[in-house]
Amino acid sequence: MISSTSARDNNNKRKNDNDIKNTKKTKKGTSDNNNIKKNKKDNAKLAETVTDKLNTNVFNVSFALWSILKETNIKTFTMNVETGLMQYTKSDGILHVRSVSDLRIVEAKVNEISIPYNFSRIGSERRKAGDLGIRVEYFDKSVKLLNTTAELVAKDIYRLLQCIEKLPENPPTRDNLIFKHSGDYRNRLIDYLNFINHKDEFSIFKGALAVELHKNEKTPSGTPTSIIEIVTNNDFGDRQASVEAILNTPSYSLQSFLSVNEGERISMLKAAINSLSAHVWHSINSLIKDSISQEVARRYQLRFLVSMVQSYRTLELLCALKPRKQGQTIKSQVTKKILKRSDGRLNEKDLTLNLQRGFRIERVLNAIGTKWNVLDAIDTLTPCFFTSTINGCTNFEIWLEIVVSNEIISYNEADNRYKQFKMSSAYDRVQSIKQACENNGVEIQQPNEMDFSFDY
Repeated sequence: MISSTSARDNNNKRKNDNDIKNTKKTKKGTSDNNNIKKNKKDNAKLAETVTDKLNTNVFNVSFALWSILKETNIKTFTMNVETGLMQYTKSDGILHVRSVSDLRIVEAKVNEISIPYNFSRIGSERRKAGDLGIRVEYFDKSVKLLNTTAELVAKDIYRLLQCIEKLPENPPTRDNLIFKHSGDYRNRLIDYLNFINHKDEFSIFKGALAVELHKNEKTPSGTPTSIIEIVTNNDFGDRQASVEAILNTPSYSLQSFLSVNEGERISMLKAAINSLSAHVWHSINSLIKDSISQEVARRYQLRFLVSMVQSYRTLELLCALKPRKQGQTIKSQVTKKILKRSDGRLNEKDLTLNLQRGFRIERVLNAIGTKWNVLDAIDTLTPCFFTSTINGCTNFEIWLEIVVSNEIISYNEADNRYKQFKMSSAYDRVQSIKQACENNGVEIQQPNEMDFSFDY
């Protein structure tokens, strides 16, 4: 049986415990509220700072635009400051508006803008002499458009080509501890190339990591140039850290420091702190070295894909010399041979995807004069970039034109270019086989364009 005194003691203890918990909750709540207030204050200050830096004409134009668009069925308006693209979104589609003039000209003339005819649509009856031109296109929501990331990469390739004579054959790659975003690194690289006078002056700058390329006798036949040499040891000044040393975290117990006198403890603490600090840095630096090996793999992959499509074309020619069953095409014959050779590890969908990547990379190389160092300099250009980031055959034509001329062609023009390229590629393949057979007096089952039809 529990005495009344003991019960009172337990009740008092529970009350004290609850009071302590409530006090902690109150303190936590107060702390959270203080953090919220601080964040709001910081955000308010940031809003004031950004606003003060903007020209007031920005707000004048924005609210004037809002007033005008209220009278239409346009729901949202966005402008990409980096590309100059304006988008007016309706419920059933999107309107794209771009300047056909160089954006630097637009920027220079911005103070001269007046309503209504400083900018006018190409082909408009209201267009006046001296107007800056704009291109207007309307897209249904079902159309997949070239995204901003791909467009900015294309523009940077164009900029690199303007200073190509100063870009090393083996360009460095991005140090992602210094440059978190690929675009920032590309800007730094291009600025640096514009600063130096000759390729011989090029040196590795802060934020760039060297990637050494050299010819290797074991390079597979047909692979364009190079294998990449990676430094496998980790050299950190006075120390070298092996992979094993990095993977084995230094072990220290608190008891070992507390069980010695103060003088010895200070010495032990200094050594342990130095060791652990070094281990943390060595581990991070090993990630950087791993990023170099990933860059090695990326450059390899692009070259392997181009080498692959070269072999694929040769395989097409050889299969064209063989008899084919009724309804069988050269393409289906080639596909069957490759899938059989993969022993079930490759399917037709993956083969088509990789061929598409290879053909597109090859087209870029042909367009820029087979300058591998340009593709090497941009770490965003992975195999996946050419089929996922650039989403669609028509968008690839738009992207390729930006690379070559820094101009953006219309979606319809790009679609026509793609169809023409696809048709002419198949026609040229057929004619080259026919001509070769005629020159050698050999009769074969005649191929046709469908044998070489491919969605590039």
